[in-house]
Amino acid sequence: DSWSDVPVNNYHDLDGNYGGINALITLKNNMYAIQDTALSMLYINPTAVITDQNNFPLQLGTGSTLEKHFYHSVDIGSKHQWSVSKSQENITFVDIRHNKIYLFNGETLNPISDAKGNRGFLNKILHDNIKVNDNPILFKGILTTYDYKNNEFLYTFLNQAAMNSGEETQIVDEKYTLAYSDLVDSFTSFYSFT
Repeated sequence: DSWSDVPVNNYHDLDGNYGGINALITLKNNMYAIQDTALSMLYINPTAVITDQNNFPLQLGTGSTLEKHFYHSVDIGSKHQWSVSKSQENITFVDIRHNKIYLFNGETLNPISDAKGNRGFLNKILHDNIKVNDNPILFKGILTTYDYKNNEFLYTFLNQAAMNSGEETQIVDEKYTLAYSDLVDSFTSFYSFT
């Protein structure tokens, strides 16, 4: 029962050069860590099943709960912890450094914002405060969730931008919700709710 009783010195370090861990998420019985600029898979309690001389299954392992990790990417990640979400088949997140939305199926990391035609929209809305703020409760940042009823990811972008109109500067709220359907593998619509 290594989950309820964890000794103090049981830990596993990821490479700090890729930033802090902003999200831990599971997909298809694997756990993934998303850092500022990296995506890695964590090997948790890896075991091998063999049979003994009486054909009974035996599990072999090292005894460590968290043994090692494997980086799928060392240039793509997410600084926005609330932009990470998952469906039955995919993990999605927004990479503010590249202004892209990524979809990860456990093997392939796909920039769906480029592949599905929303690169220009993301370049337009990902600026100013949203680049450094990550608190959707204060209406600043990115919030992603999965709608299981409609089988779609909902990406909500909450930003405040400074608009110059003549001699005075106004702060304008920019709020958008974009939907990506897992079923049709495409961005389907914008919603009025945020």
